Amino acid sequence: MDNEISPSYYKGKGMELCDIMLAFDCNFFMGNVIKYAIRYSQKNEKGGIKALRKIVWYANRLIEHELENGKRDGQTY
Repeated sequence: MDNEISPSYYKGKGMELCDIMLAFDCNFFMGNVIKYAIRYSQKNEKGGIKALRKIVWYANRLIEHELENGKRDGQTY
């Protein structure tokens, strides 16, 4: 069961994806951007472009969310 929940392409350099997300306090959108970027680079799946499109989709949703909550372009932390 562990291999189904945490496949090898989510592990690397001694870290698991979920540990990275927790360490950087990633929200759902950020986590999915990271997840699909790792999936694109590690899984070598034929749907690589699909993973890139998902990265863009989640990044755009994060931008919308940030703007709705008062952040402005150019504003960091």
